[in-house]
Amino acid sequence: MNPSEAEFIDDGSGWDPFDIGGVLVYRPRHLTTRIIAQSGYFTVHPLIPRGVPSHQRYATAEHELTLLPRLTKIEIPQASFSDLRDHLERHGVSDLTMFPDLEGVSRFIEWNHTFMADESSPGEVLFDIP
Repeated sequence: MNPSEAEFIDDGSGWDPFDIGGVLVYRPRHLTTRIIAQSGYFTVHPLIPRGVPSHQRYATAEHELTLLPRLTKIEIPQASFSDLRDHLERHGVSDLTMFPDLEGVSRFIEWNHTFMADESSPGEVLFDIP
């Protein structure tokens, strides 16, 4: 999502989350190490009128016609997950950097010492040169 400046919520404006007309972007004050590490932003979605099933009561970004030209959907094939995780880790993006707390450290250690469901054991292969 590439929001315009008008779609950002000013933290000090006293806005009401139940009285918005479209999807807006909220920049929180960085209070936790996770939000700081992730440069976290959040979207706030308006309620759809009553009569709609409760699990469908919030407008999605995909249904906001004004946002469609600025939304980018990236689909990553499942077969690429393992390689992508390796590449991201080599560039400093991992559970350790994205979740700088005990849980993130634990997940990073587990990832480095076990095989995930989408990874295969390298067996006796020392070098994999195509």
